[in-house]
Amino acid sequence: MSEISEDEAGKLIENRTEFKLYAAEQHLNNLKRLEQKGSNMRLFKERVHWEMEIESFLFHIVGVCDSLLAKINNNWELRLKRRDVNINNIKFFLNYLNEQALLINLTNFIENTDKLREWRNRITHENLMNIQIRPNTDREPEVYFVDDPKKKFPSA
Repeated sequence: MSEISEDEAGKLIENRTEFKLYAAEQHLNNLKRLEQKGSNMRLFKERVHWEMEIESFLFHIVGVCDSLLAKINNNWELRLKRRDVNINNIKFFLNYLNEQALLINLTNFIENTDKLREWRNRITHENLMNIQIRPNTDREPEVYFVDDPKKKFPSA
């Protein structure tokens, strides 16, 4: 984990969206370190570390979206109950308030995080991530995350 000052840490604690972004970044950096040190996802012992970091990254990056919706609810004083804060309700109110620029940006953001949310939801309820490994004689095997169990990995 990267070093941060007490002041920076305080700001993260006060702003849930920034905290979630920071946490996701830390887990993404951990994944990069696993890759750089040549960690092998084919070995169960090492795969545990990969899966922990991937699941944590997805949890926090999807959490950015959720905390952003809560922040919009609070800042625009929409007065939605916590259980009712979702993209459809927020979009309805933003449209009603004629906040088109925010609505467009939020819609783009949500569309770009939908696949991440789907993966996060899937791996939360499955034993292990569905991956396929294609052996490669010239270099390291290639690992593919499979979002459709019927789909086969690309051919060589």
